[in-house]
Amino acid sequence: MRLNADIVFDHLPESLSPRMQGVKESAMRLRRPELYETGCRELEPDHLYVIREERLPQRVTVGKGCVIVCIGNSARLRWFAEHCCVITISGSADFYAVFNTVQRIFQHYDLWEDTLYNIISDDASVEAMLEASQQVIPASMLVVDAMFGCVAAVGKQAERAVAAGGGETVPSFVPATKRISVSSMDQFLATHDPSTEVSGAFRFEFEDMSTINVNLIDAEGYHGCLTVIYPDSEPKPGDSPTIEFLASLVLRALRQQGLDPDSERSALRDSLRAIVSDLPPDAYGKAALQAASERGTYVCVRLKLAHKLRQIPLAYVRNLLEADIAGTVAFEYRRSSLVAFVRLDDLAEEGSRRTALEQMLMPLLRSMEMRAGMSDHVGDLLEAKAFFLQASIALENGTLLDPDASPLYKFQDYALAEMVVNSIGQFPIEMFYTSGLRKLVAHDAESPTSYIKTLKCFLDHNMNVTHTAKALYLHRSTLIERMERIRELLGDDLSDPDVRLRLALVFKAIELHDDMQDRFEERSGSTWL
Repeated sequence: MRLNADIVFDHLPESLSPRMQGVKESAMRLRRPELYETGCRELEPDHLYVIREERLPQRVTVGKGCVIVCIGNSARLRWFAEHCCVITISGSADFYAVFNTVQRIFQHYDLWEDTLYNIISDDASVEAMLEASQQVIPASMLVVDAMFGCVAAVGKQAERAVAAGGGETVPSFVPATKRISVSSMDQFLATHDPSTEVSGAFRFEFEDMSTINVNLIDAEGYHGCLTVIYPDSEPKPGDSPTIEFLASLVLRALRQQGLDPDSERSALRDSLRAIVSDLPPDAYGKAALQAASERGTYVCVRLKLAHKLRQIPLAYVRNLLEADIAGTVAFEYRRSSLVAFVRLDDLAEEGSRRTALEQMLMPLLRSMEMRAGMSDHVGDLLEAKAFFLQASIALENGTLLDPDASPLYKFQDYALAEMVVNSIGQFPIEMFYTSGLRKLVAHDAESPTSYIKTLKCFLDHNMNVTHTAKALYLHRSTLIERMERIRELLGDDLSDPDVRLRLALVFKAIELHDDMQDRFEERSGSTWL
């Protein structure tokens, strides 16, 4: 197993009076110790050399990541320290004893690595891996999963944390038998501030202890975290890369156990993710989609967290949905939102299934300040992309047009708005005005009476004079006279359904434009173009 300079230095006995200086690498690429051979003109990259100070070479090329363990001190070490890492040992130390000491450090880590791989090949017990790791990291250790439930814990502090669920003297980790509830998530985040997007080791400071943490992340996203607790001592510099190595093998063990024990749902998830990302599913995935489609009807729901809660792992929300709503298959989409396909058939009697789903989703959406878009019914999961687009359209348009309404937006409520926006495209709305409509706009610019508003209300009430007059608080005869003037300026036959449709689309586009303008100005104080 390869190490780094910090790990070697951390394990050298104090009796050797070790000191470290120079340029060092944090990556674990350092090879086993070698004896420096007289006359050698190159110290190779990532090699560790043991040498006495009087045998330091006069002229030599030093490779990146090279480490020199020098017995004794010398003025020439200043030059070496500018090019590599130098660890000096007491000049009275026995050369072969030093060499064997460094050799034993590597052997110790080799034995640890072999033990971890043997555990993975046996039953992949995470707890056994943590226990075996205490020979190189003498501290309490804890692994939590994406639901923040405890997978394994060893050591006094970790076991206390799991048993007590936190307290005054230990971090409030999750009890082994339960996950963090949605209602407790804010408090958990306030205590831990977990950076679940971070790769590599990071540190949390508590009142009377420190922890080093490494997220368990792969292409699927966040699967949990390895935490090492230091209640009575400071972490050593070499601990972080060692813990990162352990975390990589813990994640491997979790994969072997099956991050998703339901292989059928896993295949369905992979296939749906592929279709949504415009990739073709493989033959096995296509069969899984067809089989699932035969078992029932789905809807697609796309969910987004509020900005201030985006540190919550999407994997947590995904697992929450799949655990609490039977027949749900969910996955992260572009690391910014969650896509869920929910089977409706088992939720309630036919005719009330969507209502039942809404009732199940609303507490989650409100407690986690999420917004979601919901598609129409999905009869064939091979067409998942179209329904994903429906859910996305509902989420985007609903968030923009109705930010203060229910956080669950349905596609059909925003289908017309999407049709109008797409029909207008990048053209200014005025490009679609008829010559008569331009005359009405010109009239309104010079008059307190709006012909545009009158015409729109007339069309909205199916050209019913009585209902329109009532809506505008006008006398019937007044409306009739005004509509005659509007018809003269408009020059179009309102009995023609195509004319009415065109006008209705233009009026809807104006309404949407005004709504977007108002929303944008509320957010930024500037003009929306």
